[in-house]
Amino acid sequence: MLKVALINGSPKAERSNSQHIIDELKEELKEDCRIEEIPMHTGRVENPRKLFSCSVWVFVFPLYVDAVPSHLLRCLQQLESYMALEQPSVTVYAVVQNGFYEAEQNQPAMEMMENWCARCYLNWGMGVGVGGGGMLTMLDQKHNFCMLNIEETLGSLAECILEEKNAPVQFAEPNLPRKIYQLAAEKSLQKTAKANGLTREDLRKRAGED
Repeated sequence: MLKVALINGSPKAERSNSQHIIDELKEELKEDCRIEEIPMHTGRVENPRKLFSCSVWVFVFPLYVDAVPSHLLRCLQQLESYMALEQPSVTVYAVVQNGFYEAEQNQPAMEMMENWCARCYLNWGMGVGVGGGGMLTMLDQKHNFCMLNIEETLGSLAECILEEKNAPVQFAEPNLPRKIYQLAAEKSLQKTAKANGLTREDLRKRAGED
C-alpha cells in the first residue's frame, strides 16, 4: 500500500490553517493509502526515519514573505544531509496557503520547492496554491459552497498523489468575490482589536504616534 507523509510546515503546528488542508487531504486519501502525519514546526526534523519510510511527501505550509518559512527551510537543509548519504525514491507535492485572496501569490514558494527537489534529485509532483487562508477553517464544514473551489482542487491533488504522477500547478480561491473576503477580514480585525481593548482610531495610528 502507498505510504504518504503529510507534512505540516506551519509554525503553529496543529492549530493552523495548514492543518485544515491536511485534514481535508486525509479524508480524500485515507481509504487508499497509509498516512503518516509529520510536523515540522521546530526547525528540525524529529524523526527522519519515519519520513523516509514514505514514498510520497506532501508539504503543506503558509507563505512567509513570498517564500518558504525559515523554520521549514532549516528542515529542508537537514533533509539534504540525509539524502547525500542515501538517495530515496520519493515524489514531492506542495500546498502553499496564504491570507491574501489571490492564490497566485504562492507561486514563488512553490518554485522554491520544485528547485529544492531538483537539487536533491527528488521527483516533483505538483504544486497547489491556496488563497483566502482566513477561511480555511470552513473546510471542516464539508461541501461548504464558499470552499468548493478549494475542495475540488485538493481532490485533484489527491488523485495525483495516489497515482504518483506529475501535473501542472493549480490555484484555488474561495467561491466569493475578493471584495467580500476583504470586508470579512476587516471585520474580523476590528473584532479582535476590540477584544484587546483597541479602538478604530488606534488601528489608524502610525508607528511612533502617541
